[in-house]
Amino acid sequence: MNLRTSAALVAVLAAVFGVLAPESKPNRIEAARLNNLGVAYMNQQLFEKGLKSFQQASEADPKLTIARLNAGIAYLNLQKVDEAKSALEDAAKQDPKNPYAWYGLGMLAKNTGDAQAAIDAFKHVVDIDASDADTWYFLGTAYVQAKQFPQAIEAFDHALKINPLHASAEFGMSRAYQQSADVEHAREHLKKFQYITQ
Repeated sequence: MNLRTSAALVAVLAAVFGVLAPESKPNRIEAARLNNLGVAYMNQQLFEKGLKSFQQASEADPKLTIARLNAGIAYLNLQKVDEAKSALEDAAKQDPKNPYAWYGLGMLAKNTGDAQAAIDAFKHVVDIDASDADTWYFLGTAYVQAKQFPQAIEAFDHALKINPLHASAEFGMSRAYQQSADVEHAREHLKKFQYITQ
């Protein structure tokens, strides 16, 4: 047997045994099914099962950003902060225009006391979609955390322009004015908060 024949025989045997099998294509339907299953688990507070489904969805289709994002949220619910941050950062890199990835990063940063990272993340969200009152509210709370009260007041004001009955934004506005030593405006917004919540 010559070298050429030997090489051909090795190639045939390798193909038969799967060594040279073509790369598998992403299974988008299975990935979507697994992601939906994970969401169902999350709705039942079964975070570990949800996480496992999201991980399987990401393996089935690595480009399915929502599965990576949902894994980040599952990690957050499991209080696995580092893993949550990694998954959410991956989702934001994979789809920088996805406001939910940035929103998740903002919530993570806010809840771990990293006010500047929260501000940066929520600013990304409002750059993508400025019509969400809750995002403006959380941006305001991040500014309060950073003791940047004029910016907090501006963010709460945006939230209230979108949703005039946003009780949390009214209360946040009252607190920001109070921290700024503007008692008159603090009282005004506290009264509005009390009116909304009665």
